[in-house]
Amino acid sequence: MSKSVTIGSRPDCDLAVNVPSVSGHHCRLTRDETGFLLEDLNSTNGTFLNGERIRGAVRVNLTVTDTIHLGSHALAAERLLSLIDREPTPTISFRGAEMVIGRIPGCDQVIDLPMISSRHASLFREGVRILIEDLRSSNGTFVNGTRIEGPVVLNSGDEVGLGSHLVTLAADSWTQANVIQMAKPSEPLAGTPQAAVPSLTESSTTSSTSSLAIAFAGILSRPWRLLALLAQAPLAAFLIASVPSNPRPPS
Repeated sequence: MSKSVTIGSRPDCDLAVNVPSVSGHHCRLTRDETGFLLEDLNSTNGTFLNGERIRGAVRVNLTVTDTIHLGSHALAAERLLSLIDREPTPTISFRGAEMVIGRIPGCDQVIDLPMISSRHASLFREGVRILIEDLRSSNGTFVNGTRIEGPVVLNSGDEVGLGSHLVTLAADSWTQANVIQMAKPSEPLAGTPQAAVPSLTESSTTSSTSSLAIAFAGILSRPWRLLALLAQAPLAAFLIASVPSNPRPPS
């Protein structure tokens, strides 16, 4: 049974290498019953094994001491061999703008394992990028074996450690960014007559009316506030009445 890994700068590759000399889908390494097959995927800057350019698909005797160049970028063969030899890691499919991973049922992705905190980590989007952030978990969050201290950008193929539990993001996670573009407040929507845009005075009046309505609704939603205000009313009236309306200037 054959197994392969694709290397390139695109996030849907098994190993994403985001450097200028690397093409989107640069090369592929396949292991089958007879050994290894290294294939250049029509890359711009070429694929090289120990300095020799690979054209098309070539049978290679790959060892951990070999070096593969993607254009000018050197990549240790040991890293590719570890990817192709490892057991499949559980995947998580990330859709939407944000997802919380944790052990309790209220999380978006529930993983009920003892090394995972109640709310362990958060995935969120910035444009086309996906970032991960630790949520003060007990056992930490790791990306490719390195513990993270703040938000970190994820690439396809990155290994995420939730404590000692390893997961990866499904390749289709990078195609699920459904970002709603909101109109800027200072710009009227297309097709809206300019006269329909409220003036500053109208906006202020509307804002004040809305604020009073919100405050009144808040009082009604908490009756004890209304009782407290009524209890303070006599004292307020007494203080107001005791202040002279036209105090005499000092002589």
